[in-house]
Amino acid sequence: MTKFKADGFLLKVSSLYKSAPQDYLEQDDFLNCVAKLHWQTNSVDLLEYLQSIEYAAGRRRSEQIAKGPRVLDLDILLFGDQIIDTERLKVPHKQMHQRRFVLEPLLELAADIKDPVSKRQYKNFLEACASQAIYSKRSILVH
Repeated sequence: MTKFKADGFLLKVSSLYKSAPQDYLEQDDFLNCVAKLHWQTNSVDLLEYLQSIEYAAGRRRSEQIAKGPRVLDLDILLFGDQIIDTERLKVPHKQMHQRRFVLEPLLELAADIKDPVSKRQYKNFLEACASQAIYSKRSILVH
């Protein structure tokens, strides 16, 4: 278990998946993974913390093309079994059930996890996005 801030712990990290871009295709491939955290405060605090990491890595949301190239993109896919629908944050992430590059690493960490909205297991969404390219999968070590 890795402590990364007073409010949370990193519990597990999936393998790293290299995938083709979607929506905006004129960009390089993406590297994706999913992390499981134990977060002690609320979802807005987590969102602000993740956005501060993105900013520190050089991401400037105001300067980027929507769904275009970016230095780093950290999303909250799920927050326990909560359903959050605010202007700033939508959980579960609204397109995650349509994205193979999200589902495969998520299922690597939690094979039987269910969508809090539909109550369906996320593995049941994989077949619909099977044609989306994932080029490689590599294990990563977190200390």
